[in-house]
Amino acid sequence: MIISHLADQFSVSEIPVREALQRLSLEGYVQLVPHVGAIVSILSEEEIREIFELRIYMEALATQLAVDHLTNFHLENLEKMIESSKEMLTSTDCQFEEYAKHNRKFHEYIYRHCNNSRLYKIIFELWDYSNRYPKIFHTTETLQKSIEEHTEILNALKERDAELAAERTKNHKHKAYKILLDMLKEL
Repeated sequence: MIISHLADQFSVSEIPVREALQRLSLEGYVQLVPHVGAIVSILSEEEIREIFELRIYMEALATQLAVDHLTNFHLENLEKMIESSKEMLTSTDCQFEEYAKHNRKFHEYIYRHCNNSRLYKIIFELWDYSNRYPKIFHTTETLQKSIEEHTEILNALKERDAELAAERTKNHKHKAYKILLDMLKEL
């Protein structure tokens, strides 16, 4: 897209638009192509692998660390989130995008209690960065499986079994990674 068009669209001068595109380019979100403009970068299979390798272990660690900090009140809230998810699944107009937001809230709620703000921040920077890949929640089966896995994670948290909760989170994330890889092969 031409910088002047973006500047007009947002009622700003071209300088902040150019600076924003430069920053997005440095962070890998766009490619600046001479005589063409800015093109949104697509994550390669290698980049997705790298991101998921980190996310799988970091999110498992955050879950493990959260066990000692989640109260019964927190566990009840997680249970309510799962019940709300089940309602989404049974609704006649299942919203996959809405479930994706709900899914993130579920995980975010757990990780927020890991008592490690740097870990929490890194996880969601990776999560935000990886928003460019195809959405894994695209069928009722993927939603159903996710809800089942969330229930398994919650049950481990209720048992106060940090190792089991971490293992279930690791498996949950690994399955999401496999779904994504299968989707990419179909493109």
